[in-house]
Amino acid sequence: MQTGQVIARQGHDQWPVVIEPQLGGWYKVMGRSSRLDVYIKETDFGLLVSVPNYQRCGYVPYGYRNSDFMQYVDIDNITDATTLAAALRYIMSQKEEKEKAAQ
Repeated sequence: MQTGQVIARQGHDQWPVVIEPQLGGWYKVMGRSSRLDVYIKETDFGLLVSVPNYQRCGYVPYGYRNSDFMQYVDIDNITDATTLAAALRYIMSQKEEKEKAAQ
């Protein structure tokens, strides 16, 4: 996967989010003056999400909303939670496209 960019939206506000894939399921997610080092592990029922530079980790069920990251991963503010949610939507959509192309 190549570096990607999406737009995160919260209410009437929006900002760019840059996703840089790293090795072994790690991603560098940058948006709105924040950088989150993210590790994602897919499970049958959702995603295990680790953000070690924020000292946070949690299980997020599929069908998540922006605010779910505040609850399940214990991200402290809605801006970082929205940034993370936008990045994960992008990452998961890229994985789905890759799987479809391989079939």
